[in-house]
Amino acid sequence: MIPLTAADDALVEKWKQLAQRSIEPNPYHDPRFLVTSARHRKDAQSLQLAIVERGTEVLAVMAFSIGAAFAKGRVRALSTTGPFMDQIGDLRNPLISPDNPVETWQCLLTGVRRFRLPGLLRLDNLPGDGPLSATLREAIAQLQIPILEQAHDERAFARRPQKASEPSPLFTLDHSSSGTRKHRARLLLALQRELGSELRIVDRSADPEAVEQFLDLEASGWKGQAEKGGHALRLVGHDQWFAEVAAAFRADGKLVVLALTDELNNIVYMTVGFKAGDGVFGCLDAYDERFSAYSAGTFGRIAEWKHIVGGLGADFFDPNLSSYYVDSTRLYPDRRPHETLLLAHGGMLARTIIRLVPAVRRARTGLGAARRRLRR
Repeated sequence: MIPLTAADDALVEKWKQLAQRSIEPNPYHDPRFLVTSARHRKDAQSLQLAIVERGTEVLAVMAFSIGAAFAKGRVRALSTTGPFMDQIGDLRNPLISPDNPVETWQCLLTGVRRFRLPGLLRLDNLPGDGPLSATLREAIAQLQIPILEQAHDERAFARRPQKASEPSPLFTLDHSSSGTRKHRARLLLALQRELGSELRIVDRSADPEAVEQFLDLEASGWKGQAEKGGHALRLVGHDQWFAEVAAAFRADGKLVVLALTDELNNIVYMTVGFKAGDGVFGCLDAYDERFSAYSAGTFGRIAEWKHIVGGLGADFFDPNLSSYYVDSTRLYPDRRPHETLLLAHGGMLARTIIRLVPAVRRARTGLGAARRRLRR
């Protein structure tokens, strides 16, 4: 276990290899994101790394901070969420090697016991299906660790079709209703008439100027206005940090920057994402608010995922989008379960807390029901 700020070049190289091989990729647990962030942001410098090694190989990396185990109360836990990790989206699963993942999980969960840290571990927003979830559950069962599910979500996702078929037009969603498709077709026609040309998606991933243009586009709308609650990266002073993170991914061919433009290269929408494993993960996007009446952001997001699983040939696209954003979620054809788990990896006190929580919840539910009956 080391501070994030202590990660040296040798560790970073082995960590990058793990990031590509991990049974569940996550660019936000990648050194290109975390190590670069620690150079620019104080809120990232407090992160700790729990690392599982075998010889010279890194088998697991989990970045964590110490925070509240529950929304109310003073119980503390190791947590994969926190002030920095909450900044961009909420994909926080640790990286686990495909080599003996159950044993790796066991080593990670039992290894942190050796340090004088809280005995609870909050694993935030883990994929609820796939090999990461299955191997974690098996390790928990073998170690007999008490576990509590704190949250569950069905998140937007887009998989590359398994069967070859005639692709639909770039801005058409086959899973939408016919009425929605007709409405979008009218908006698209109106937008292209306003622009005087058809829209196209352009890959700007290799262009160092593309991220600067994205930062300008983001700051040009309401996000660049503090009085409207804006939080554009240029406004809050995080633009240099983001540019350096993007440059770190670009240097290794892991950056994805797409622009929706007209034939004269006037930008309507831009998006920045990261490659990890066999997929691409969304990070940030922005659109020219002069075209908001035409749903420019909607067309940008549709073109983004269709180009990524079609033109780029990625196995999947994860937009890094909570189901809270209902309208945006509908733009993606698939869903994937995610869950937040609280584990008692520590001693008797931590295990007792986990076992008592369901009983306390039942008691509160019963008390609430009794009070409602009395009011009647």
